[in-house]
Amino acid sequence: MIVENTRKGMRGCGKSGVFFTPGLNVLDPEQAKAVKGDPAFPVLCKDGTLVVVKEKGSDEGGKLTAAELIAAIGSMNSVADIAKLKEGESRKTVLEAIENRIAELAAPAGDGDGDGDGNGDGDGDGNGDGE
Repeated sequence: MIVENTRKGMRGCGKSGVFFTPGLNVLDPEQAKAVKGDPAFPVLCKDGTLVVVKEKGSDEGGKLTAAELIAAIGSMNSVADIAKLKEGESRKTVLEAIENRIAELAAPAGDGDGDGDGNGDGDGDGNGDGE
């Protein structure tokens, strides 16, 4: 089961003990069963906090198209959840998107100016003055 947490912070689901990070979350069968049995889950879905994106073995959620899944992978922030999507996946474009997103999340964050000093001024000396 894949569930999206539409809020910015981590969200717990009642007594199930399952927590959702912002973005998409991949639940294993035990977690899915616990969440479905929790009275808080339908309430969180109804108010839009949680959205069921895919429910394995269900006609309601079905299998996402490659384009839908690739778009969803871009919003995921958990390497573990992204890696779970590999299980049973054979579409080359999806597998490539999974690998690319994992590499993106594993790469150190930069400041975007390309000098590698982390301060964003572009001169590479690390003091932030731009000189």
